[in-house]
Amino acid sequence: LSSTDAKFANLGAGCLNLFVAFFSPILMAKFNRRFLALLSCAMCALFLFCLTFIVFFIDDVEWFSYASIVAILLYILFYQIGLGPIPYFIGSELFEVGPRPAAMAMGSLASWGCNFIVAMLFTTLQSAWGAFVFLPFAFTCVALTVLLRIYLPETRGKHISQIVPLVAKGFSSKPLVP
Repeated sequence: LSSTDAKFANLGAGCLNLFVAFFSPILMAKFNRRFLALLSCAMCALFLFCLTFIVFFIDDVEWFSYASIVAILLYILFYQIGLGPIPYFIGSELFEVGPRPAAMAMGSLASWGCNFIVAMLFTTLQSAWGAFVFLPFAFTCVALTVLLRIYLPETRGKHISQIVPLVAKGFSSKPLVP
């Protein structure tokens, strides 16, 4: 991958991020939040596993440098439809007015805290683990998919009075129905 290609790939990633962020609110209004969160987590895990495979064999397969760009772009796409925006507003749909500010603050703190940890550890882990650096993040996405599947109730189109009893019962959700 040439320097120019890398610059265009970076530009493409930024444009995709902006484009999907612009349309995420429309997706949130049209589709169930739980479905989008589960889809986002599962697909992010898939593309992180793909990226691990691609980076491991990148020197052996000529076109894998371009495949890595595609995997990153698809990761960004699926991140932005769920894992990116949902943590910032789901607390307002899960909690009544009293505990809502604390829940929203904790969600924001968790999101920024995880971003900070990833930013601080990534280069160190990459030096130590090479292509396998994406695996802990992929397994985290798998674990989050399972946890959301079990505990996250659907909030779209529901009044807070319908959701609070679900939260009071330990966030136990109903099976996902497509």
